[in-house]
Amino acid sequence: MAENVVEVMQRPALSYFMTVHVKGEVEAEVEREFYREYKNELGNVWRLYDFNYNSKCVIFEVEFSNYDDVPKITNGWMTLRTYYEFDSHHQIFFKYLGTNQFQIIPSFNRITPDQFPTWHSKSRSLRKAVSFTMTITEDAEIDPELTLPREMGEYLWYTMLDEVTMIGANGEKYKCSLRYQRNPFVVTIWRGWPEVVGINGFKVGDRIQFNTYNIYEDHAMTVRSIS
Repeated sequence: MAENVVEVMQRPALSYFMTVHVKGEVEAEVEREFYREYKNELGNVWRLYDFNYNSKCVIFEVEFSNYDDVPKITNGWMTLRTYYEFDSHHQIFFKYLGTNQFQIIPSFNRITPDQFPTWHSKSRSLRKAVSFTMTITEDAEIDPELTLPREMGEYLWYTMLDEVTMIGANGEKYKCSLRYQRNPFVVTIWRGWPEVVGINGFKVGDRIQFNTYNIYEDHAMTVRSIS
């Protein structure tokens, strides 16, 4: 007779791993160490049980793929983001109970890429205090987007932030949106940049400097003219 959910949950755990529901990603990376140990028994469909959420058992079915020896959870992964109403990056703890069945424990605390598991491909440990300098070459009234120097663009790319708060020399704050293009690689500040220019009186030809001291915590950069 098939086991019921309670009986499955009473099984001793065979192994554990932690992964991240990454904002904007439709698949999940699975720890390679876990995959190597159990790859001979892992099937294409996994059942995930959450016994703690809202004091009831929630069951998800997701698909697992090891195409090209890269272990990932594919179809069904976004169902978890919708159900839990995740709005950022969130850790999920997996306890393997055998026969492709797992107890999961989601975390509702937002995390940043420097807090991802070290094996995760998007784990990032960035310098906290950095400075970038550039010259304004376009009139923000004509072109409302600011194309960033490659080094600054790469830094922001690794933070995985969609928005940053720009703080001018006078303390004025304005939230700006970031746009990322992969091929060719270009990062721009778009929504909000004309307002930053207007508040700070920047003009074409000005040399400006961006500084950040702990972008993972405050999502902010200071900007000032150094002309």
